[in-house]
Amino acid sequence: MPTDFESTEKTIRNIRRKAEKQRAKSREVLEGLEFPGEGHGRKPIGDFIDSSFLFIRSTQTDNGARQLPSGTVFWLSPDIRIRPITGVGSYTQTLEAGRTYDVEVLLRNRGDLAVPSAKVELFLTDPTIGFDTRFADKIGLSSAWVSGIGSGKVNIPYTVPSNAAGHKCMIARTFSLSPLELPLDDTNLNPMFDRHVAQLNLNILPAGAPMQFNIIHQPNFDGRVQLRPAALQDLMATGHPALAEMRYVEFRELPAGLLREIRFEHVFGDREAVSLKHDGRALRFRSRGDGPSLSEQKEIAAMRESALQAIASGEAGPSAFKDVFAAHRKLGKSVARDTFVMDTPKLRLAEGQASAVNVQILSSLGELLGGITLLLTG
Repeated sequence: MPTDFESTEKTIRNIRRKAEKQRAKSREVLEGLEFPGEGHGRKPIGDFIDSSFLFIRSTQTDNGARQLPSGTVFWLSPDIRIRPITGVGSYTQTLEAGRTYDVEVLLRNRGDLAVPSAKVELFLTDPTIGFDTRFADKIGLSSAWVSGIGSGKVNIPYTVPSNAAGHKCMIARTFSLSPLELPLDDTNLNPMFDRHVAQLNLNILPAGAPMQFNIIHQPNFDGRVQLRPAALQDLMATGHPALAEMRYVEFRELPAGLLREIRFEHVFGDREAVSLKHDGRALRFRSRGDGPSLSEQKEIAAMRESALQAIASGEAGPSAFKDVFAAHRKLGKSVARDTFVMDTPKLRLAEGQASAVNVQILSSLGELLGGITLLLTG
């Protein structure tokens, strides 16, 4: 089938060839230089370029390397904290109309070059699997100095309007123009691939209560909705005070057939293009529309993964993969949004008990589209 993009192997091979030519040219220039104080027979000082490495953690052990391992719960960032101005220390994810909150975002820099003005943007949306700025509200912008091999933070106040109250998903994006630190995509933000963005997507609800949520996806998409027990350590990283007030029940495995018992209703979007139904083994989410085909998506995903691996290993810098990231951004421009109502899992919990479930979507390409963590109370 013809495609707008070159084959994965050919593209990566061409990019690596260009990168090797650049390194060879640099070595040739350096070998011809003489450095003061060097004796005869000594090797010249190797090339060293200061660089920054700005990121927001998606997990407690996140060191900024991308892409994240398969199956990572990346939507419970420990570096995003939301608390009422009048109740310092009382972190929350439920916003009350008219109340002012302090949103704190921690920044980290693994590079040796300081970032004098690391910008941080905040976005707010209803509970969502996947994320795109075109379906969210930008609620703040601030900046901070982040020293080399150091950290920094921003605190952004936010007063909640009446139409933004309730359970929300908070997304932070950081960038810098000098030194240059830019996210991979302009609007479609995914912490799985991009160390510059992070999500906090935690909702507290009574078990069995209905919840409305969005799915941001490619017009052509094939994947499965999954329910997975949430690990207590992931929840504790958010610092939510409710965990100290409840007796937590951790499930190793959820009851069989739980997903089949949950009601899903499509309430907004192209009903003719989207289907969400059981196929005998799992709940399958499918969409067909005007956009990149599944084969094109697979090809771009493979190129992106190879590029990120090469960057992480030091084989080449991000500039060597401009074509790959251009294809990634082009893919992000075509996303669609659909809205569903679901009944949260009816876990058997006594009064005062709580447990948590990750509702996530795994694509047919083996990538997590995203997820929502539900802290369910008895």
